[in-house]
Amino acid sequence: MSNNNDCYLFEYGIHRAESVCGHFQLLCSKAAALQRGFETAPLDKNGQSLIDRIGTLGQPYGPFATKDFESICSVRHVLLASSYHMSKIASEYTKIVDIFANLDGPIIEGNTWSAVIGFEFDSFLMSAVRVAEYLRLVIWEHYPEQGKSEWRSFEAMCKSSSIPLDVREKLAIEFQPLVKEFKAYRNCVAHYNSLLENNGTIRAYNINGEWGLRSQLPSIPTPKPEPQGRTMVPNF
Repeated sequence: MSNNNDCYLFEYGIHRAESVCGHFQLLCSKAAALQRGFETAPLDKNGQSLIDRIGTLGQPYGPFATKDFESICSVRHVLLASSYHMSKIASEYTKIVDIFANLDGPIIEGNTWSAVIGFEFDSFLMSAVRVAEYLRLVIWEHYPEQGKSEWRSFEAMCKSSSIPLDVREKLAIEFQPLVKEFKAYRNCVAHYNSLLENNGTIRAYNINGEWGLRSQLPSIPTPKPEPQGRTMVPNF
């Protein structure tokens, strides 16, 4: 790892001290943010830049390469959009952490305000849901249903008998639960509970001598919508 701690961002927005970094998930790297407009690059669990991985989608190959190109470009676009909003959230967390880190006195916690995190998280949800919808178009090129139009939803696609069983099982196990969760939360903030129901309050905590943040997100209403919020520990 580089000696420049500010090149990396960990859970809670911590980015200053290597002494606590081993205890938290590494999320973003400024050093890997080579894409124009990105202040930081989100990383996968192996520490690889998601922006670099998304870039490889622009190079389809095989017998469907020509057909796939346009649809894959759409998938690539919304994946980059999702990463962009994650990058913006990370940058905002970093700025807020720096404010508390530069305060004088034995302060162990505090509150501040930022609507930016709510704005960007809202946009991230919308982009993430669109990934599944565009992926549906790529898969249709490979496994169309004869005499029928494209599947109207990701869920309908996962039930299609035109898709080989092993592919359907992979979609059901690895993608469908995640898509369902994203759509449920997207519907929650679109129809029931605002992301700013707590007025954009950000809670700051001193964690082992370093400042970290938590944001309050609304809970998904079940079975009926109730404006109850819960404190969650987001990835940023």
